[in-house]
Amino acid sequence: MRRLRFAGVTLLPVVGYARSKTTPGNAAAYAEFVKAAVARFGPGTSANLQWWELWNEPYFSYAWSNKTPEPEAYARDAVAASQAARSVAPSVKLLISADYTDSPQTGGSSPWETTWLDDMFAAEPNPGQWINAVSTHPYGDDPSLALAEAGGWKDASGKWAFQRIDNIRAKFLAHGVNVPFWITEASWSTSESSEATQAHDYTDVIAQVKARPWIKALFPTACANSAPNRTTRNRSSAC
Repeated sequence: MRRLRFAGVTLLPVVGYARSKTTPGNAAAYAEFVKAAVARFGPGTSANLQWWELWNEPYFSYAWSNKTPEPEAYARDAVAASQAARSVAPSVKLLISADYTDSPQTGGSSPWETTWLDDMFAAEPNPGQWINAVSTHPYGDDPSLALAEAGGWKDASGKWAFQRIDNIRAKFLAHGVNVPFWITEASWSTSESSEATQAHDYTDVIAQVKARPWIKALFPTACANSAPNRTTRNRSSAC
């Protein structure tokens, strides 16, 4: 942490995943861990980390202990963790994770994650009092491509659309939550596209972010995979 501060790097810790003795839907256990982490590294400590992201991609099975994701359980986890964190560091800033796709989910108002956001709010109607920003990962094709249909999540090419971020925000506004958005992952790896295409897409995403003043942070997360004989996730590659 001292080396990061010396280099002028601000760290965003992402607290997850569930410990082996818990399930990801165990809000009390998750809150206990977040509280301990914030007490050790949060505001006022030697690390003095102000912002914390609650879980990473809880809407994907791999991140939900390989179980079918549960929007209501995640909402309860996030609120319980926020309350616990603020009990030891009232000034801590917290991000909740949000997205939607057509992947399966458990609980909620439908078997599909197209209702993920509404189902979160059904479980915790007023998360706005506990969170300071929304973290989202609007992966997709060219960010300049519009949604194929209103309220959808694909662009005209049939791939994920960056511009679904507008629908995510609209859901929060509809529930009375008007907070900044952080794009904590955005990438186009050269393992999947040429450097020219990568440069084009990063240029486009910056333009899209500038057009939305409510987006306050952008984290590019992949530039290249340097080991062609090793299978790696593009998001885990260093930039």
